[in-house]
Parts: sequence; structure tokens; C-alpha cells
Amino acid sequence: MRTVQELQAGLVAWFPYEAGSRDNRNIKEACYNLYKSQSSGADPNQTARMAVAKIFEPLFRSGIIEFKGNGRYAISPTSALQGAEHILLINSWRTLPESIEILFEFATGIRLMRKTETLIKWLKELRIQVSPFSFHSEINILKPLPEIVDGWPNDEDAGQVFEQLLTDNGWKFTTSSDTIGIYRKSKQVYSQRIIKVKEGIWKKVETTHKNPEINRLAMLWAIPPKSGKLVYTSKSQELKISTSAFPRLLERLIMINSILTEPEATDINLRKYKINEAALNNINKLMGNKIDIQ
Repeated sequence: MRTVQELQAGLVAWFPYEAGSRDNRNIKEACYNLYKSQSSGADPNQTARMAVAKIFEPLFRSGIIEFKGNGRYAISPTSALQGAEHILLINSWRTLPESIEILFEFATGIRLMRKTETLIKWLKELRIQVSPFSFHSEINILKPLPEIVDGWPNDEDAGQVFEQLLTDNGWKFTTSSDTIGIYRKSKQVYSQRIIKVKEGIWKKVETTHKNPEINRLAMLWAIPPKSGKLVYTSKSQELKISTSAFPRLLERLIMINSILTEPEATDINLRKYKINEAALNNINKLMGNKIDIQ
């Protein structure tokens, strides 16, 4: 049985490197074909969801794969981020000179190295720009979740709601619209999605072909506080994410910060990250206090 990292490497190799991209449907099929031997006898729909969650999602969250618009994705260019003592390479596949040591390697194509003149020179020769990374500055750019949702267009006529989106388990038939969450306006797969923000207030949800984060933001809004899906342990300063309803860009920033500060405590596939309490409190405010702090 192949490891998750080997399956991820298989998906990366399947992507064209020369200005090529793949659409969402083909990516799902490729993930399923890679993963189906790992889950013999399981329900095909469940296998398909697990395949995307274990193979594609970590690559997209970590910046190996990027969104190109209109439901298409491609391999991202190599980037180099500089912390206080280290440089993090994202999407790095080249063979390194023997004088450059890899301290940690995460998932597929993510390498952490000590900042040295030799490394800086090598990156310059490859025309890879080294950018300083400031977690605080990056976080300050992001809008709070309540402000984002408030800016979505209102749906004045919600009409008959047929199905509700459960945050991690797909669509479930319902005859009630009592629950805060995402609904479809008909039984059709591509029908208009709307979110019940609170009693009497409904918002239209944009298509994921235009914005792949839109469903995650809507699902995150629907998660109640202390759900157990976003847990921060103060003693160990560890954040554990156990839901698909989490913005990938924000998680990528958390991941980068965790690797640059305490790489040995970071697990990209298990979604465990190190973060100090002050930074965590800022993130929690951004997300409308959805994180359970223990």
C-alpha cells in the first residue's frame, strides 16, 4: 500500500508543467483512480471524497497547486519564504547542491533549509526570489468572516429549500430550513446555493468555479462555537483542524508560520500546527470565534 505522500507525488506528476492546467472534474477522477486501491470495498462516493481530501487538498492548501480560475488548477511556481533563521521552499523539485542541507521535508515539494549565503546564491542563480514572511502582516490583510458574509448579495425570496449542505458529509435531503447552513434552491446539482445567516436573513453563495473558497467560508459560518472541529490547546500551543470548512489561504499562512517557527511540531497531512496564543486570538476574531480554546 502506497503512502499518502506517494499518492500526492503521483497527482503532481499527472499535472502538465508547461503552462498547462487541469479542471476540477478531471482532478477528482485522478484522485479517485490513485486512491481506490487503498479503500477496497468502500462506498465509491465516500472513496471519492476521501481521495480528494487526502491527495488534492493538502497540495492545494500548502501552495503546491494553485487556482487558475474557471474551475481549473495548475502546478504553482517555486517560491522561497524567509523566516528569522530559515528559508522555506514551496514546490521545490530540483536536486540540491551537496553543500545545502534539507532540515525538514513536508508533504510533496516543501523543504525547509537553514538560511545561508550558499543557499541564497543558489536561489539567485535559479532566479527564485526570496521573500520575507511576516505572519502578522499577512493576517492583517484578511477580512473578518462576518464582514465577508455580510457583503454577499441578499436572497430576498429564498423559496422552497430542498437540500442542506452538511459541512463534512455532502448534501442531505431536508424538508426544514430551521438550521443555520447552506441550502440548495432545487434538487438540481448545480442549482443556486444560499446560506441561512440567521432567522429571516439569507445570502446567495457564489459558484465555486469563480471562487473555490466560497463554500468553505459559508460552511465555516454554519459551524457552531466549540464544535470540536477547530481546537486550540493552550498548553502545547497547537491548533488542530478537523473540518473541510476552513479557508485554504488562511491555513496556508498558519502552516508556513508553523514550519518557520517550530517545524518538528508541524504535520501538514494531519493538519496540526504550532501557533502562539496571541496570533491564535487574532485568527479566532477573524473567524467569528469558531475556535475552541482549551
